[in-house]
Amino acid sequence: MKNIFTCFILFLLITGANINVFAQQIMGVSASYGHLPLKTFNASASFPLFFAEGKTIFINTVEYGYSVYDYDDWGFSQGSAGDTEQFQAVSYNLFFMQQLSQSWQMLVMPAAGLASDFGGDISSDDATLKGIVIFIHTFGETLSLGSGVVYSLRDEPVFPVPFLIFEWTIGPKVTAQGIIPDNATVLYRLHPVVELGVFVKSNSLNHHGNPEKYVVDNPWLAYSDVSAGPTAQLHFSKAVQLNLEGGYAFFRKFKLFDGFDEESSIDLDGKGYLKASLQVGM
Repeated sequence: MKNIFTCFILFLLITGANINVFAQQIMGVSASYGHLPLKTFNASASFPLFFAEGKTIFINTVEYGYSVYDYDDWGFSQGSAGDTEQFQAVSYNLFFMQQLSQSWQMLVMPAAGLASDFGGDISSDDATLKGIVIFIHTFGETLSLGSGVVYSLRDEPVFPVPFLIFEWTIGPKVTAQGIIPDNATVLYRLHPVVELGVFVKSNSLNHHGNPEKYVVDNPWLAYSDVSAGPTAQLHFSKAVQLNLEGGYAFFRKFKLFDGFDEESSIDLDGKGYLKASLQVGM
């Protein structure tokens, strides 16, 4: 059973949720709000299905989110685009885990959805598609290592990208987890209710725009950055956790694409980073 929960913890890591919140209650909901460097909101709900005495797991997740692009602050002017633009995204993720042996697991996660300003008719241009395949080996009680590939229809680059994933219990109070080269976190358990640590992670957003507004045939608006700083996790119970992140966002970049052809690129100044998320298991 530990391997099952380890895989679900890695699922939370892959999908952007914080580690360990659903270690015992893996059906749940989560919501997050980011104020800096741009306003973002995400909410999701997950429902698991177990087969073959827990050796096969399907986790169904639906997610909604919005992001606000501050064109005025970025110095971006294109067609009739205003000072700010709110983009929305909805998606469905299917997480599949198969226990291959006592120490090996295979994870497959396809995801599909829409990401757009929804300023015109919904079309296939608004669609997003992502796929992840991972093989994980568990080394005793303290270390899980895995590797795999991820493919996204919209993220750069548009070909499958290899990565490494890990969860490591360094000592009785210190853990580290991450996806290299995407993110990494080190946590210290200060109190049974409080964990403090540091994080570094990359962030990317890709949304389809209204062609009439951006004066290109197939506009895609991409924002990316790297953020780092302190983090705090407050465990109010086994099923309820509040996560706080702060710090600084750097390597910020905004790009306008016409389909897959880059039309313009803006290097943005660094800015503070602030995000809070709440996760509740059922």
